[in-house]
Amino acid sequence: MENGVVFVIWLVCGVISAAIASSKGRSAVGWFFGGVFLGLIGIIIIACLSNLNEERNRRNYVDWQQRRTQEQIYQEQVKNQAFQQYTASRLDQHDQQLGLNTRPANQNLTYGDGGNQNYLPGQGQADTQAAAWHVIDSNNQRLGPLSIQQITSLINEQRLTRSSLTWSQLKNAWCPISEVQELAGLFPNQGTIPRRQM
Repeated sequence: MENGVVFVIWLVCGVISAAIASSKGRSAVGWFFGGVFLGLIGIIIIACLSNLNEERNRRNYVDWQQRRTQEQIYQEQVKNQAFQQYTASRLDQHDQQLGLNTRPANQNLTYGDGGNQNYLPGQGQADTQAAAWHVIDSNNQRLGPLSIQQITSLINEQRLTRSSLTWSQLKNAWCPISEVQELAGLFPNQGTIPRRQM
């Protein structure tokens, strides 16, 4: 009779431990046996342990907030870059009419990421003014603003694919290059064999 009562108590301790463990995102099976063998001590231990579900949700929320903040900062940087380009182009038009050159020769309007400017070599004043696209290449680097010619060069270098993300002032959102009519046609047709140069 006493053995039956002890067995029932151990079983109840195991069930309680398993229920608490499950609510905290821990192994219900493992803590069932822990409750059976440890009894009330097992219940106390699992009750004192941290809730893994809450910790996981907290980490996910913090990560989401960080990604959202970074994206908002980048969007603001892109908008500021577009405004700088517009302002520079207007100043260049005034300089051309007045026969002056008030812009330094080495000034390039490029987007900097973390202090490192990402732009293509040879990107001059005229090319920068015409650039409007920002992309994320195969190395997960954000490049821009870029012109159609520069994006074509990146495609030829296989640094961009149809699934690479791009952003422009017109779209005002990130999307795959394959969904952008102006850029999707820059990729060579699949199935065509490149001709060898003699």
